[in-house]
Amino acid sequence: MKKQVKKILAGGMALSLLLTGCGAGGSTFATVNGEKIAQERYDVQLDVIKSMIAAQYQLPESIKKQLVQEVVMRQDLEKNEVKLTDEDYKEDFDKAVKAYGGAEGYRRTLEVLKISDDQMKEMLKFETISRKHKEMYAQKNAPSEEEIKKYFEDNKESLVKVDASHILVPTEEEAKAAKKRIDGGESFEDVAKAVSKDGSSAQNGGSLGLQNPGKFDSVFAKALLALKEGELSEPVKTQFGYHIIRLNKNYNTADSVKDDILTALTANAYQEYLQKLVDEAKVEFPGEKKEEESSQASDQSEAESGESKEGSGQESQSSAAEESK
Repeated sequence: MKKQVKKILAGGMALSLLLTGCGAGGSTFATVNGEKIAQERYDVQLDVIKSMIAAQYQLPESIKKQLVQEVVMRQDLEKNEVKLTDEDYKEDFDKAVKAYGGAEGYRRTLEVLKISDDQMKEMLKFETISRKHKEMYAQKNAPSEEEIKKYFEDNKESLVKVDASHILVPTEEEAKAAKKRIDGGESFEDVAKAVSKDGSSAQNGGSLGLQNPGKFDSVFAKALLALKEGELSEPVKTQFGYHIIRLNKNYNTADSVKDDILTALTANAYQEYLQKLVDEAKVEFPGEKKEEESSQASDQSEAESGESKEGSGQESQSSAAEESK
């Protein structure tokens, strides 16, 4: 969802730039120590910045591509009898509001971008159509169990994950004391909050979240993977200090990371499918056609003008030659 919000925000910024109009001519933008800054100066600089941002992020091409994809995806959904409901759109809208920090954060975002609620919802339609189109493709093109298992074996090192927790203390004695408290009946989370020196995990009861073992210190990872689910380690020394480690859950089979495998297997295939739909679609841009025709007419006019001048020059030379005779 974070990526979606970034895309939405970028789209909102682009739209806000397009919606921001120039001020009235001759008015004053600001006064500094009695000296006036004309509104026109502000407007000119704002227009320059708009053009720079549009060029830097290739906004015209990006918006063009997105709008074409949106229509192609929607048409393909209709062709496959997949209906988009109000609830589908509401789902992505609610996610966006939550990502902006709730209703108040969403309201402030609209104010900053200078767009309306309806305009934001219009931009969010792409997210819904895209999501539903990917879901449809995944359902119709589900990888076989053999493909899933093969992908897992070929990419096992990067796919496996562990849900782990730890307590970090400076000395082995403190580590043993922490383990003794847990063995005595105190919860791992309470002990971690009380004594662990890893501030980021301690406040979460020692939880390290869901991680690939390769992201951990090699000594830590080796000790972690030697544990059974729910088991505590003896004190483990690393460059950071002494740890008491608990393996909460090990995701080390194809079934346990099946969702990740399905996402990976369908991602590239889906992009190829979508691009094929776009390539086969009859897409016309009337505005660009007019510009092209205007450019061709201009080129033809210049060519004719050049021929006319050349012909005039030849006639003059011929006349001069006759007079010399």
